This record gives sequence, C-alpha cells and structure tokens, in this order.
Amino acid sequence: MDAKKAAEVSKVYTPSAKDITKEQAADKIAAKIVEITGSDLSGYTSVMQLFPIKERDTWFGSFTSADGKTIYSSKIDAVTGEVWSINMFVRAGGGYSEKAGGTCDLSKDLLNNSADVFGYDIEKS
Repeated sequence: MDAKKAAEVSKVYTPSAKDITKEQAADKIAAKIVEITGSDLSGYTSVMQLFPIKERDTWFGSFTSADGKTIYSSKIDAVTGEVWSINMFVRAGGGYSEKAGGTCDLSKDLLNNSADVFGYDIEKS
C-alpha cells in the first residue's frame, strides 16, 4: 500500500450533521449482536471508524473480547442506523481459521447453518 492510500485508510473522519454518532452506531451494533447471538458483551472493547462512502456514509465497527478470541465486525449505515452486516471471528489455536475457529456472517440463515461451529442455539434468538 502506498503512503497516500495508507493515509486515507487511517484518516479520522468527523460525522456530518446527517450521520448518527459513533456512540449511537456502537449501541445499535451491540444491540444487534446481543439480539442475534445472546452474547454478553461485558468486557469487550469496541472500535468505530467512519468512512464517507459516495453512496452512503458508513460506520465500520469491531467488538473484541478481553481475551482476543472473539471478534465481531460490522458495517452500519451512518445516516439511518441500519446494521448492514455483522461477522464473527473465533480464534482457536494459533490464529483465526475456518477449521480452528471460523468466521460467520451473522445473518439468521447463515447462523442456522453454522450453529455447530459456534456452540449456541441460534433458534433461541
């Protein structure tokens, strides 16, 4: 990655008047994670970053467990607050991998097909 691209990726954008705040975005994502998985996010660290994308400003966020073994990443519409995607990464052994832990798009359909990977009952949410 050249220096110009690296600077663009690391730039911190300020929400415009039409955008929800970082805190609102994090709260909406956290609520959706709890709704879908039933997980307790106590002790998780969240990081949010805004990107002014041409079609629609977007908040990108991550929630990382205290031990670093579970990470939820998400995209949320910065104007409407609609959560577009949530992904779950589970680390087992030396790194994040499909066999050792796995990743999963946390849509209901995909979660129902992946319940055995993550060890919880998707139907309860």
